[in-house]
Amino acid sequence: MPGSGAGARKVALESFCLWHGLVLLAAIYHASDLGPSDLFNACVVVTIAGLAGVALIYFVMEARRRGAEAAGTQATQPCGASQLV
Repeated sequence: MPGSGAGARKVALESFCLWHGLVLLAAIYHASDLGPSDLFNACVVVTIAGLAGVALIYFVMEARRRGAEAAGTQATQPCGASQLV
């Protein structure tokens, strides 16, 4: 839907956050299955760092989109769009 702000990047980031958020919930719920290190293993730490990074990217994208909508312009241009003018 043009102009709605729902794009492929947004859907991918939301899917990533949902999937890895559920993985973290499962890790917390079954922490005893992770061995002696419990929740402080590399997989959990990297998943948390990845979620934090993706969340940051998502919020920056949304802020840019809202700013562009307020200004009445597009947030990004397709590749080569400036060369077509």
